[in-house]
Amino acid sequence: MVAIVASPAEARAYATHHPGFLLAGEIGGRMPPGFDLGNSPHQMATSPVTGRDVVLSTTNGTRTLVATQRAGAGLIAIAGLRNASAIARHLLQAGRDTTAFIICSGRDQRLALDDFYTAGVLIQEAETLAAMQHLTLQLTESALLARDYAAAHEPYDALSRSNSGQSVLRAGLGEDLAYCAELNATDLVPLVQVALDGSLFVHYPPTAAE
Repeated sequence: MVAIVASPAEARAYATHHPGFLLAGEIGGRMPPGFDLGNSPHQMATSPVTGRDVVLSTTNGTRTLVATQRAGAGLIAIAGLRNASAIARHLLQAGRDTTAFIICSGRDQRLALDDFYTAGVLIQEAETLAAMQHLTLQLTESALLARDYAAAHEPYDALSRSNSGQSVLRAGLGEDLAYCAELNATDLVPLVQVALDGSLFVHYPPTAAE
């Protein structure tokens, strides 16, 4: 299980009340004091976390998820380049009259180019799948801009051009950037759900392969 909180302090409090949870995340790109793991995909893949419960707090991402849920959003799916097609497919299953918002976490409450690019790729994937179903998406002008930007750049190039990507490279975590730039590498669709105690956690519906 992956629990989602908005700050390192909330993560520590959650772990205190839920013994056995690993603390994972970052603040300003650095692993907070006392945490077991950072926010590195490579570190996660090479650490003994399989089967373990984790509470996650990040500077921008988990704060956005918590704020979105508190604002009353219904379905909240976590998207990236690695699952863009799977997310687009899941959203299109919601029906013809559904309005979907792509909410970019940004960086320090500002536009982040890597987020903008990823949003554009998600829109491209959704348009491709919609056309196969003889559907037409109604896109806002910001969505059109993101889609056109995505069409002009390759994934790794787009991520490495962003301030976030540059920070990752300066930290010597190039393998993380390459991992995040892998397009449609998984069919997983992480959904944010609310536990009985009001806390948030990530739920993974079964994939088509399962």
